[in-house]
Order: sequence, then structure tokens, then C-alpha cells
Amino acid sequence: MPFGLKNAGATYQRMMNRVFREQKVRNLEVYVDDLMIKSRDLESHILDLEETFKTIRKYKMRLNPLECVFGASRRKFLGHLLTPSRVEPNPDKVRAILELESPKGAKEVQHLTGTWAVSSVLVREEGKKQFPIYYVSRVLKKAELKYPILEKLAFALIISARKLRPYFQAHSIQVVTDHPLCRILEGVEHSRRLAKWSIELSEFNLDFVPRVAIKAHVISDFLADYVVEVEETEAPLVVAWEMLVDGASGRSSFGGGVILMSPKGTRIEQALKIHFALTNNQAEYEAIIAGLRLARELGIQDVRVSTDSMVVAGHINGEFEVREPTLQLYLVKAKGINVQFRSFSIRHVQREENTRADLLAKHGPQAGGTMMELFRPSIEEGELMEIDQEGSWMDPFVTFLTSGRLPEGDLERKRVRYTSAYYLLKEGILYRKTMSGLLARCVSEKEASRVLEEVHSGECGSHSGSRTLEGRVLRQSYFWPALRKDAEEFARRCRKCQEFAPLQLLPAQRLRIITAPWPFAIWGLDLVGPFPQASGQRKFLLVMVDYFSKWLEVKALAKVTSQVVKNFGWGEIICRHGLPLAIVTDNGPQFASREFVDFCVQLGIDLRFASVHHPRSNGQVEAASKIIVNLLKKKVENLKGSWVEQLPSVLWALRTTPNTATGETPFKLSHGSEAVIPVEFEVESPWVAATRRGDEGWQENNGEEQRLSLDLVEELKELASIRQEEVKRRMSKYFDKHIRLKQFQKGDLVLKKVDAAGRGASVGKLPPNWEGPFIIKEVLKSGGYHLQDVDEIPLDRARSGDDLKRFYP
Repeated sequence: MPFGLKNAGATYQRMMNRVFREQKVRNLEVYVDDLMIKSRDLESHILDLEETFKTIRKYKMRLNPLECVFGASRRKFLGHLLTPSRVEPNPDKVRAILELESPKGAKEVQHLTGTWAVSSVLVREEGKKQFPIYYVSRVLKKAELKYPILEKLAFALIISARKLRPYFQAHSIQVVTDHPLCRILEGVEHSRRLAKWSIELSEFNLDFVPRVAIKAHVISDFLADYVVEVEETEAPLVVAWEMLVDGASGRSSFGGGVILMSPKGTRIEQALKIHFALTNNQAEYEAIIAGLRLARELGIQDVRVSTDSMVVAGHINGEFEVREPTLQLYLVKAKGINVQFRSFSIRHVQREENTRADLLAKHGPQAGGTMMELFRPSIEEGELMEIDQEGSWMDPFVTFLTSGRLPEGDLERKRVRYTSAYYLLKEGILYRKTMSGLLARCVSEKEASRVLEEVHSGECGSHSGSRTLEGRVLRQSYFWPALRKDAEEFARRCRKCQEFAPLQLLPAQRLRIITAPWPFAIWGLDLVGPFPQASGQRKFLLVMVDYFSKWLEVKALAKVTSQVVKNFGWGEIICRHGLPLAIVTDNGPQFASREFVDFCVQLGIDLRFASVHHPRSNGQVEAASKIIVNLLKKKVENLKGSWVEQLPSVLWALRTTPNTATGETPFKLSHGSEAVIPVEFEVESPWVAATRRGDEGWQENNGEEQRLSLDLVEELKELASIRQEEVKRRMSKYFDKHIRLKQFQKGDLVLKKVDAAGRGASVGKLPPNWEGPFIIKEVLKSGGYHLQDVDEIPLDRARSGDDLKRFYP
């Protein structure tokens, strides 16, 4: 601030609160010009420092480097001593007060009260007259002594209001407190006692004002709030355990050695066998980390480490700069462990003083001591340190079984009293008595997650379902109340179980019928082959079928390109039967090419693509292709290359055969009358016989019959359309009996079936059945879905609901 801190303390504090509003309370505390960054461990401390410095640079603040301290586990702040476990009074400040001499005269008493600002609290001055404060006091009874601190404060306010009732009724009362009394009394969720007091105080005009803190009075405020009796005791002499460590790195063997020596001379030796390659300095760090973990497990609070590596000792002491990225990770790991000790130090010693640890590092168990194997670097492990443990479901039972105390609330008291018969407290551990007579250990919510993970997907896990998982946990003698629900949730959200889940064979949505409004309006297009090579190297069939009349157009081809498909559509379909309304096809490269798509767009043809892995949406032409192939098999017999010559007769047979859906032949629906087939000349039909005899007027009668047939062809088409609708309705009714309905909304996470092309040729039977997750980008009216990956990159084709399943993260 350009005007400094003079007469602007509150303004400066408001500015600091605004600057650090995103960090305050979470990882930072600020009071005027004092700033403290608080972190749970060293790794998060570095991130908190980075965030703080970004804020400082953003607002162009300046720090005094002589007053900055980083990475401290104990620090004095605002007259207090901050430690990892609690806030303690500053010993220097307390000692100064305890050693203060008693006043011996009136002037010394006046000077003392002026220094401590006690007179402003005990005496008020109005018109040069001093008046003592009226005190209201009451001795708390036995039950009242057990009230929580907030209830005691509210009770004090009630006592004052009762004794000073005329003043409370006649004036607006200002209540100065540093506790949230107003929120407690006006809250909805509180005890009956507080509710009763809140109603009693509601008749008064109370104004709750927060107590203003003065920086110069922090010591007196602290002593007023926390009055403790200080006994003068001699500080115990702290004697640390000695730890000798060494790491060894050879061409093919790697190891480490740790020696722990107690102040009484007890020695604990441990050899490390490392199963991965690393440098000598990295091996030294592995030995230090293993030794510190061993000391922590033994409950050692003070440790002094000795190593013959000057580099590693200099790194930890801050004397040398760490440049190698791997060693930086090791340094962070080591410092994250050593801050958990009450006192820690490391020093460099000569190699001659560290021969025993060197022997353990090089020769392992042959040199004596216990053996520990490391299969991966310590910097790859996640280490958790519980800072604040929340209440567990076991606490009411443990409290009742140890002291007989029940929780508050009638229902909770009854539940604990009646169900405690199923629990047993043994050596401080709560057990559940199962119906089989065994004892199952009760675990907390965090331990339950670890148990489920190990049983479901650990070394002996089988990725079983929820019921099997629940049974295995009980057989392993573990219990918690939400076991069944947690097992179902864990099995449902397992990533591997979702990716390797069996494919779902039942349809996921109801059958959608494609109905053609008139003949040759909608065509199905498909490619069949390869067949045995015939004349002209032809081995493919390009098949198109009309959805209304079932008329087939087929052409044998040597190769199928987008240009060939375009020529076939123009010559065989458009020039013969007119411009279609739509063409339904699969996602073949010839049909989805830019050339064929542009051809359809220019002519106004709606080109519809079937969903990937969903051939039923193009089932009309698929069924026609299957019939063509079956007839060709019966025609060619052993002459496989003659299928091209037999193709016209196969098409003629299909065009003149009544179709089940329409009840008529495709030829009659297309031309208005039945075709004359060769058998009518071999065994004369009445029409052929009349023609050959040359009956009088047969030509006129024939022409009249032809015109009549053309007049009635519309009725014939209507009847065929009605019959098709009935057949499709029955088909849809049968199909919808065997569906497993799945519906997704925009934004849902899903997995999709792994494409056959994506599996590869060498993976065999082991690839997953599902891949993802993907996000539903768009829901189509036809029941399909457009997908995009988590990076919002869309997939090229729509997917059917049959190929999708919900993903649980």
C-alpha cells in the first residue's frame, strides 16, 4: 500500500483478505502483514507455495526475504507456537510473564495495568468519572458443568437476561463475543435446551457483535481464553536413535543396509534386496526411506541418520542443489517421511565408520539381519498420512461396551442397546458375532474400501459379482453395516469388470419398421461376395431390393468402387424405375464415399446408413441377398464358376414368386399382371390355349383385361400395403417380447463394443469386449446415438443402443 500501515490496519487486513480469498482457511492464514502457508505434507506444501507465489505476482506484492522461512514443521506465529499436532503458547512469551516481578508500589501497579490494557476492561469512564462494571455470576451445578462451551455461553446469556430483565426489556443489548452464538440460537437443528433458551431470548433486542482482535493484545487474549497451570518441570533429555544406512549399486545386483541402534545399545539390522536397476545415490535414498519407515513402525520419535554419501546428506540438509529429476522425487519422498518424527537429523560420516551397513548392502542376508525385498521404486508408491480421522460407525458400540454410555437420541440409543449384543470388544478391536459362530472384525469406511479392493481385484481376486464378493468378505471375517450396498457399488464400478463384461445378445430397443409409401420409393443396397471367380473375373454381386414390391436388381462385378456403384444406381434403378425417395445401405467404403454421397445429394436422394454392427436396420436387402445365394448354390452344384450364367434365372424366379409379406409377386405389383413363365407353354394354360387357337375377339378381350388390370392395380397395391403392415406388426410384437430396453440421455457415459477391426489379428481370445468410456453427444430419433470421446472428439458413425452399455466411473 502506498500509505504504509499507519492508521490503516483494518484497510490493509481487508485488502489481504481480498487478495488471498481463494486460499484463506484452506491452505493459508493471513493477519495484517503476517502470512502463514499451512500444508499436510511436503508434496502439497510445494503446490501451496506455487499457488501463493502466483497470487503474489498477480497483485505485484513484495516479500522481505530476511523474514521468510520455508518448509518449517514448527514455527512461531502471532505469539503462538504452531506444531504439526496442535497450537501451543509461545514459551518465550509465557516465560516472560511467569518471570515478571510483582508490583511493589502504586506507580508500578498503574504501569502494569496500562501495559496490559486491563483498566479498559475492568473500568469504564464517562464524564471523567469511573464506574465499575456490574458482574452477574452464578455457580454451575453438577449437570451444568457438562454443557458444551457454546451451551455454557448461551446459559450465561440466559442468566444475565433473567437477573437484568428490566434493562434487557428497556434497551437494545449488545453482546460482544468471538463465538457464533447468534447462529446457534437462530439455527434449526439444535437441542431442546437451546430451543427453549432461544424462545426465551427472542423477546429481547439482542445485537451480536464479533469481538475485535488487536494485534498487540494477542498474548493477553490467549491467556484469558486458555488458563493453564504451568508446573515447573525439567525438560527431559532427548536421546535419539542412531541409524546407519548405505546403498550399493552393481552391474547386476542392487541392495541397501540399515542399522538402528537404541540409546541403550540395542541393534536392529535390516538388509535390502532391490529387484530393479538404480544408481548408487538412488540406492542410498532407498536405504534411508526404508530405514525411516522401519523407525516409524517401531514408534521411534527421535532419529539421527548417518550416511557415507555426502551428496545425499547435502541434499536433505539443503546444502547441495538437486538437479536430477529422479533424485528430486526421492528427496521429496524422504522429506515427507522425516517430518513425521519429533526430531530428525542427518550427517555425513566416513566410509570406515559405516562398514557394517555397507556389508549388509553388498551381501544381504549372508551378512546377517532380516531381509526385505523391494520390487519397485519408493517414489512410485502412494503413501497416505491420516491427519484428521472422522467418526466411525463403530464409535457408539465401542463407547457403550467400554463405558456404558449411550449416544444422544432415543432411536439411536435403542439401536445401540439392542444390537450391541452382536458385538464383542477384544483387545481394543470390535468384532461382530456371525451366525456361524465366528468373529468378524469390524472395519471403518476407509478400511472397507481397501478390503473390497483386495478381495475383488487383488492378488487373489477373481473380479466376482456383488453376491460372491459379499460372501468372500464375510468368509474372510470382515464386517461393516453397508457391506451389501458397498459390494454392489464396487462391483458395478470396477473398470475391468465393465470392459470384459459379456456381450449383450438381447436387443436394446423396440423394433422400428421401415415402410415404403409407394413402389420403388425406398431401396436397400448391399454388396455380396466374394464368389468363386467367374468369367470376366467377376466375383461380387451388387444387390438392390425395393422395400414395397420386393423387386430385385442385381449385377455381377469384378471390383466394386464408388464409381461402379454410382453407375449401377443411375442405369439400373433411376433410368428404369424412376428417382427413389431413399436408399438404405451399410457403412461400406464404396457406399460412404464422398463421390456416391454427392451423387445422392445432387439428385435429392436421402442416403441412410445403418448403424455400425446393426445389420437389422438394412435387413430387407440382407434377407434378399441370402435367398439369392441359396438359390445359386442349388443351381450351380459343382460348376461353381457358372454362377454368373445362372443369375438371370434366379432373378426371374424371385420376381415371379409370391412374397409372404405382400401376398403377390414382385412382377405383378410392378407391371399390373402376372408374367408368363415357360411352364405355361409346355403345359398349356387357358390363356395360352386361347391365344394359340385364335378365338374370335381374343385380342380385344385381352386388351380389355389388361386395361382392367391396370385400373385395379392401385387396389392391389393398397391390399399389399395393408398385408405388409399386418406382417410387420406381428413381427414387431414377437420381436419386442425379447428385448432388454436401454435408453441413454445426452451427456451419459457409455462403453461401446470393440470393433472386429480394432481387435487385431494376434490378440486371440484375450481382448476386452467393451471400450471407452464415451459420451453421448446426440440422441437420434431412430434410436441411434452419436458418440464423442472424453476429449470431445466425435466418432464418425452413429451407434445402435445394442452396441452400448452404461459406464459407471
